[in-house]
Amino acid sequence: MSSGSRASGAARPTCFELAVNEGITVYDAAYLYYAAENGLALVTNDRRLWERARQYVKAMTVDEPLLQLGGADKVCKGASCGPWAGSDLIAG
Repeated sequence: MSSGSRASGAARPTCFELAVNEGITVYDAAYLYYAAENGLALVTNDRRLWERARQYVKAMTVDEPLLQLGGADKVCKGASCGPWAGSDLIAG
């Protein structure tokens, strides 16, 4: 698995190792592993996954791609828009 801030040449962790080492579910680790292996960004509104994924891939909230595409009017705002309502991680 390629990694953004990991030393080059370091052994690549497996999906299960990612789950154990990062304290995330195997399900979440599978998404992270796939994104890292394929040079993809990981888009999630799961704060814990977002925090851990940043060291391996570009990680962003669901709203960030919308903002990048000029969809600021579609960005979630307010108390009822998800797990990070009111968080500084949600643009708005």
